[in-house]
Amino acid sequence: MHFIQAFISLTTCKRSFDWKEIGASYDLRIGGSKKFDLYKHDFLTLVEEWAARPLPVLGLHSLGQITPICFAGEIIGRNLYDQ
Repeated sequence: MHFIQAFISLTTCKRSFDWKEIGASYDLRIGGSKKFDLYKHDFLTLVEEWAARPLPVLGLHSLGQITPICFAGEIIGRNLYDQ
């Protein structure tokens, strides 16, 4: 019930949001963004099923996962702020 409340609250005030925003908007303490992580798959499956709509249509555009980017070789660049 708490997850649904947080999810609906975000959908009414934001057009697009990230998975981590659901927990963070519900639990304002440090680490609140992890509030619903344990049951993430189950919660998202139920919301999609109950709404009969895909999650992106409901506003959820990111599942809050960090994707590593690996580089091979040397990376050369310049600091854009030191001009």
